[in-house]
Amino acid sequence: MVNQICMLASRISLLAVCLYGASLPTMAMAQPPNVLRNFRFVPRYSTLELTGGFAGFDLDLSIHGTFGLETGFHSPDDHLSLRRFARFVDVDAEALNPTDFGPYSFDFDDTLNLSGLRGEPGLLLLPLENWQFRGVDGQHAPMSLLAIEVGRWLVMFGSNDAPCCDFFNYEVTAIARQVPFADFDGDGDSDHDDLIRLSANLGTTDGALSEHGDSDGDGDVDGHDFLNLQRDYGDTAAAAVALASNASAASRAVPEPSSSLIALLGVVGLLLYRRS
Repeated sequence: MVNQICMLASRISLLAVCLYGASLPTMAMAQPPNVLRNFRFVPRYSTLELTGGFAGFDLDLSIHGTFGLETGFHSPDDHLSLRRFARFVDVDAEALNPTDFGPYSFDFDDTLNLSGLRGEPGLLLLPLENWQFRGVDGQHAPMSLLAIEVGRWLVMFGSNDAPCCDFFNYEVTAIARQVPFADFDGDGDSDHDDLIRLSANLGTTDGALSEHGDSDGDGDVDGHDFLNLQRDYGDTAAAAVALASNASAASRAVPEPSSSLIALLGVVGLLLYRRS
């Protein structure tokens, strides 16, 4: 009899524990907040090479405009871990055609489907943060893009894999800088020439543009823009690409297609040094 009472008591206790546990709120996995940074392309060093198509295009288009890069963590289907991701948002950019052959401009997001690409940590063995974006372009052809972060700069290389003759082939070489950035003449650096532009337009309060000295996009040229110029003075796209080139050159055991992008990165770094 005593044993039966003990067994009944233990079952009641176990039932009470289960009921109490069921009443507790489910603990959600802590997920860090996403980070959004805004960038502006440097047209002098940002090119979309467009070839092919039914008309046989062969164009080097200059990329202008802005975009956001959102990075963070997401929980996969198993909900047991967090994985890093990156994506392009608020893309407002176009690729301009300097010739009279073909359209004057191409919407950069529509052409490459930039905001539709999905990024994950890159496979390059770099000391710099890098992201590998994959997806399809505006023609639904496979698209791959490598983005390397160098401080407040973003160096990007990519291409599509067009299936046949009537599709466009895209090759992207682009450099963007996190804003605000006191580069008012669009040459990819902040220097004495930018100071001259800012000084000439200081005090403008109605509809000032970046080329007038508005570094923060608030429509005027004031002391905030001067402080941004002081902070950015001497910062150059050439230096950023050189750092990315040196870092990628140190990584040799990288499978295709990343090896071709590393070679391209080194060439562009050399070209930028020659220009500067």
